[in-house]
Amino acid sequence: MGGREGGVTRTMRARLLGATLLAPLGAVFALLLVVPLGIGLWYSFRVGSIFGIETTLTLDNYRQVLERDAFWTALRTSVVYGAGTAIASLLVGFAIARYVRFERPRLAGFIVGAVMLSVLGGYLVRIYAWRTLLSDNGVFNSALEQVGAIDGPLRLLFSPGAVILTLGSIYAPYATLLILAGLENVRDDELDAARDLGAGTVRTYRLVVLPLIGRSLLLAFSLVFLLAAADYVIPPLVGGPGTQMVGALVANQFLATGDTPMGAAFGFMTLLLLAFVVTLVWAAMRVLRLLPREGGRR
Repeated sequence: MGGREGGVTRTMRARLLGATLLAPLGAVFALLLVVPLGIGLWYSFRVGSIFGIETTLTLDNYRQVLERDAFWTALRTSVVYGAGTAIASLLVGFAIARYVRFERPRLAGFIVGAVMLSVLGGYLVRIYAWRTLLSDNGVFNSALEQVGAIDGPLRLLFSPGAVILTLGSIYAPYATLLILAGLENVRDDELDAARDLGAGTVRTYRLVVLPLIGRSLLLAFSLVFLLAAADYVIPPLVGGPGTQMVGALVANQFLATGDTPMGAAFGFMTLLLLAFVVTLVWAAMRVLRLLPREGGRR
């Protein structure tokens, strides 16, 4: 009994110590995220006027948001570009993380440092770098013209492809780091056992690696999707007229019209719908995990 009570006491102390250490981080999180969201939610139920913001509670802002066709068009564009960017980032991130984990583990520190450096790089600098590369007189068009592949410049800039390419170059490093963290949980003996049982490379990755890093892949997809779908700077700078995303509508309400309650309603409705899309993805992956695999195994 004494040993059990001592073990319970040590567990409680460890939990108390963990909670104490996390308390400052929790306070910063609440200050920088929860409090601003709460203030924005408070504004979204108010009415804006030329005299300021009235204290009357109303749902009219959300009704107007749902009735605007421009909102649904921009939301569809955001979902498409966000999903495209997330999928492309997963492919690139998995390729880099796989190379680091299984091919060049000794270079892991250097490559992770390079990825972190790209994350910390200038946001606008990278956007304008892509504008320069993709322009009619940019590097890509000039190189293709010099080798005789094209007679005139291709329309690379101000296109959907330019938006996804630029978004992916900025947010793919996040996916790379998350996938690499997941691959660290894959042990070499598990891969050797799969090969000894006759599994080829594709089957080994499908039956061993992907199930072990499934959560990392979902986290990477969700993070990149939300960041890309909510971006409002890149589409106007590298996309065409048909690439307006919902973030631009939210920014326009705050910056152009000065209607803070309507802008807050736009923002929270967008957040709810994008979170709903991510929830559907998570639910679909959970259902797929419950389906029987080959040979009747789960």
